[in-house]
Amino acid sequence: MKTVITFSGAAAARQPDPSSPKGNIGFTLVELLVVIAIVGVLVALIFPTLRGSLTGAKRAKLISNMRGIAAGVHSYTSENNGRLPAYFGDASSASWWQIVVAPFINQYERDQIYSSDSGVILRSIFHDPSDNTLTIPAYGSRPTRNIALNGQQRNPDDLASYPGGSGATYRTLASVARPSKLLLLSPGCTASASTEFGGGSCVAPNIVRQYSATNFSRGQKTIPVTYVDGHAELVSTNFYQQEAVKDHSSQFFDPNASNPGP
Repeated sequence: MKTVITFSGAAAARQPDPSSPKGNIGFTLVELLVVIAIVGVLVALIFPTLRGSLTGAKRAKLISNMRGIAAGVHSYTSENNGRLPAYFGDASSASWWQIVVAPFINQYERDQIYSSDSGVILRSIFHDPSDNTLTIPAYGSRPTRNIALNGQQRNPDDLASYPGGSGATYRTLASVARPSKLLLLSPGCTASASTEFGGGSCVAPNIVRQYSATNFSRGQKTIPVTYVDGHAELVSTNFYQQEAVKDHSSQFFDPNASNPGP
């Protein structure tokens, strides 16, 4: 006795076409739309996580760079009678703080500091990998070396401009009573806001007020910073902005404020 099996509905539509040599099985339009919708949902779920992972990796690289630079600053300071570097040692860029610190961290910026080649800048330890912006075309549409030193003090040409000093620049470590409270390094301005010779390589309350803390946080809620004692932490972008508003009364930016006495 023969058993006859019949197909109906969707099952019938999935039967191989006996006239086709390959016996292809097709999908209905509804099935394809369902698959597309599922893929869309998965992409929507995965993409923010992936983007967050990439942002976290760049932030981790930035913190690593800042720790390395802080170590270089301390090595430079030890070789210079315990005095932290000036923003500029004199009126020339040859004494820019990044240049004089570079040899202590095996970076040879002196020979490449005038290079506007993006590849050179992106490989520099002084570049913040979290900043994806470029300078305006007038400056070559390039990234910048935008890890910043706290302060604008020069030696000796700007001593009169900052009789009380400026940030951590050109001070002796011995004069900073609370190095765990005084900012040493932070991200500088985004490349689209300022070059190295603006707010890119130095930070001060007036610069933060001019460009806003969001240009230092890269749009994040926190900003990684390194203190004079060498430890690193995340501070809120709001805190960073509020301390800039305090100006010289900020313990974060000014060692005179961070040394109120016993």
